[in-house]
Amino acid sequence: MKYVFHTFEIVATTVAILLLMWFLPPLNIDGVQLRKVDLLSDLDPQADSTQNSALLPPVAPKAPKPKVVTKSHKVINFKEEWPDGVEHIVDYGTGDTLAMDHFYEALAQVEKLDRPVRVAYFSDSFTEGDIFTRDLREQLQEAWGGYGAGWLDAGNPINKEISNVGVSYSSLDEHVTAGKMPFNESLQGLNQRYYTASSGSSFTVTGFKGDYHSTSWTVAQLLLRAPAGATVTVQQGGKSITSKVPASHRIQQVRLTSPAASKATFKLSGAGAGTMLLGAGLEGEHGVVVDNYSLRGSSGLTLGSIDAATLADYAKLRPYDLIVLHFGLNVADKGSSTGIMKYVLKEHAAFIANLRKAFPHASILVMSVTDHDSRSGGGIHTIKQVPQFVELQQLMAADQHVAFYNLFDAMGGEGSIGRLVEQHKAAKDYTHLSYGGGKLLAGKFFDSIKAGYKNYTRRKALEKQ
Repeated sequence: MKYVFHTFEIVATTVAILLLMWFLPPLNIDGVQLRKVDLLSDLDPQADSTQNSALLPPVAPKAPKPKVVTKSHKVINFKEEWPDGVEHIVDYGTGDTLAMDHFYEALAQVEKLDRPVRVAYFSDSFTEGDIFTRDLREQLQEAWGGYGAGWLDAGNPINKEISNVGVSYSSLDEHVTAGKMPFNESLQGLNQRYYTASSGSSFTVTGFKGDYHSTSWTVAQLLLRAPAGATVTVQQGGKSITSKVPASHRIQQVRLTSPAASKATFKLSGAGAGTMLLGAGLEGEHGVVVDNYSLRGSSGLTLGSIDAATLADYAKLRPYDLIVLHFGLNVADKGSSTGIMKYVLKEHAAFIANLRKAFPHASILVMSVTDHDSRSGGGIHTIKQVPQFVELQQLMAADQHVAFYNLFDAMGGEGSIGRLVEQHKAAKDYTHLSYGGGKLLAGKFFDSIKAGYKNYTRRKALEKQ
């Protein structure tokens, strides 16, 4: 009985201390305001929203209206046209070239390019398993041509079986940022991973049967580091190539083009010390491909650890026409202060600056965080930080003169993830989508790309008059 009393005494004291901590003044560390301790916040949703009302960021500015100068030097104030129900892509580009122009121009020239139009999609667990990006890729390929699933990590256990392709591998050890294995930032790829390998290491990608363009491809491109050299064999479509990769600390490639294939195998028959694989890009020779660089639990902060040499290697070996930054599930969360959210976006802006140096012509688009909900005393509601972070993301996009897409609004705003859960298109964590939900939202973004592309072609036609 004495032990029961002591346990109750300890619990009661702890609860009392936590309740009294509510009266502490705001605390700051390096300019970042820490969350207020409020043990009863879940029981008072009204107080929760009232407390944060003063923290709402200012409304982001409207994008400047583009001006068209014709061949006869006539200046036209161009008015964009967006179909009803289609979310605008807000373009904060400056000068004669808007932020999305390079991507639209690449689509316009897709049949003339000597490579596919490539999209790099950086995200967190929102696109894990190729949810959303699978259907975005498919719709772009349906409209502008192309094949292949894009980028696949060499030894990522999550990719052993996703929706349209499967990856099997042997004798590869995964090193991922913030993972359990030792991690050397200078060795990572854009996927923020690398896979230590030895002679006999291999991985195979197999496309499943289905109607998706991504289940087959004609080009397999392996990216690796081989500081002491390596011998690599690539097999697909009845063809095989064995390449001796010279010693180098930079990222190198082994590339094979074949008739349409739904299986590609990469083998190391000779691997010098320190050999590591990054992954492979599977695509067509033309058309469009989307590379999904998702990282579970990421806020996007670790992207800044990708060094300039790595970015330069990708710009040479796998150049991109559109780069999308889509984060927020691990930032706009319950308890996150405005200071923390601003700090994260400051680092995102720094990464955008790094991208501009490596990919000076690529279009860059900031994708807003999607709706995610939490349970409180009043039921299940959108986390209050979500609309705040959307506004802050748009402000950052405006400051960086890149494009912005409000996926939060496109999916229906507050409470929309709950409605998707009811339709069995989102998980019951009220955060992540199912493949059905991914297809729905990918379609909305694709419709916006089509409308933006049409505005671009109209504008260019006027310039020729």
